[in-house]
Amino acid sequence: MKPTLFPCEVCGEMFPLSQVTLFEGEYFCHRCLTAETLICHCCGKRIWRDDALGDSSTPLCESCEEYHYSHCADCGQLVKVDDLRYPFDNAVGYCDRCCINHIKK
Repeated sequence: MKPTLFPCEVCGEMFPLSQVTLFEGEYFCHRCLTAETLICHCCGKRIWRDDALGDSSTPLCESCEEYHYSHCADCGQLVKVDDLRYPFDNAVGYCDRCCINHIKK
């Protein structure tokens, strides 16, 4: 009996079930899955590469970016919400470096 083969959604090559991953209802070979998706740095959820938020070293899903990260009001650097600094009770948050620069002014 021949093993059942599944086509990769991206490259179209046929693979046994042990060599594909089901993601959002479609089968992907390891190479194409790696090329098309990322793992959220915060929660570990697999996300489409094009939908990833955050930055190149910290890919984030929409939920994690919204609830756990923000961007420095000056330089735009991605910062965990808990690590934002608010000099002089400003309503906007800053990374450590930009916060120090505001305090020095």
